[in-house]
Amino acid sequence: LGVVYLEKYGIFEELLKAVEDKKDGGKRLGAMVSFEVMAQQLGRAYEPYALKSLPAILRGFSDSKDAVRSVAQKGLEKVMAKLSGHGVKCVMPSIEEGLNERAWRAKVGSIEALGRMAFCGPKQLSACLPQIVPLIIKVFADPHPRVHEAGEYALKEIGSVIKNPEISELVEVLIYALQDVDEIKGTLDTLLQTPFVHSIDAPSLSLLIPILDTGLQSRDGEIKKRAAQVVGSISQLVRSDKDILPYLPLLMPGLRSSLFHTLPEVRTTAARGLGSLSVGLGGENSKRYLLSGLKEILMSDTSLVERSGAAQAMSEALVALGPTVLEPYVDEILHSCSSKNKFAREGFTGLFVFLPVIMGQDFEKYIQRIFPTVLRNLSDDVDGVRNISQRVVRILIQKFA
Repeated sequence: LGVVYLEKYGIFEELLKAVEDKKDGGKRLGAMVSFEVMAQQLGRAYEPYALKSLPAILRGFSDSKDAVRSVAQKGLEKVMAKLSGHGVKCVMPSIEEGLNERAWRAKVGSIEALGRMAFCGPKQLSACLPQIVPLIIKVFADPHPRVHEAGEYALKEIGSVIKNPEISELVEVLIYALQDVDEIKGTLDTLLQTPFVHSIDAPSLSLLIPILDTGLQSRDGEIKKRAAQVVGSISQLVRSDKDILPYLPLLMPGLRSSLFHTLPEVRTTAARGLGSLSVGLGGENSKRYLLSGLKEILMSDTSLVERSGAAQAMSEALVALGPTVLEPYVDEILHSCSSKNKFAREGFTGLFVFLPVIMGQDFEKYIQRIFPTVLRNLSDDVDGVRNISQRVVRILIQKFA
């Protein structure tokens, strides 16, 4: 008969009423079975109804009847398997509501729904994983052991679809670190000892990024440095810029704080990590999401350490992105070195402290272009501009005289 008759005869509305009948377990069971069979038989055509039935199915996990709970679990699997990318986004609010339920069984149902999303198509998976894994990590704070077990199992389901062989072997280690922050340092060491040669896919990133974020946010400079090193080692192997883009809001605060760390080695490692990240993002994304923010810092009334960290990171990124990105920026940098804004003059001149060191002999062709500006800034009326210009001259003499 087709989907149209569900609406014509009000069948679906009757099923929703039946599943809410607290007195008649048979009605609830029949409605659950109907949801499961319709999802199986109608496929994607069932998606509009899946969005309506999912809250009822999740509540079925905490039903008083064993049979209803069992069918609810099967129905959830069928419904989640039929969702498109748009459908996955639409059901997320219902799942989040389920995670806030008091009944532990209802929470488990929502956690299982999150785990089942691991078997969506590649595009849907890439879009939804940045939301899914943080939600699963939060459930580890729940005191009920079954909720904890469900969270661990959901992460294992995500780990089961990882295609990168190096990360696939470390799934257990990563899941352990996601549950216990004290394991972060050891996990970062393990990642640093792992030679990554295959492309990093979306499921791999979903387990890695929360660990790297925790490391970058750490007060321990050594942990921050190790996390930045891992960012650098995996960024260039990211399969698609679309896979890494959703994680920028999570990664950037920690990377930026590392750029401004009091320890020079932490700043240097973070700058190199950001340079590698720019390669994974590509030129246009890097200009939009990385370089624009660094330029703002270089022009701002902030500390010398912060402007120096931004200059080092921007230098690493420009060199990593190659001559096609660097060349147009040289004239922009020189223009900013002569800006009326004294912070911009100091900040952008600082780029010429790092670019010669990073580029080596490849920087020699730029010396004639930048030297007049650097010499002029030696007589600037601002101490900071004069000091950074003297430093640039010393570096140029040491490396190229």
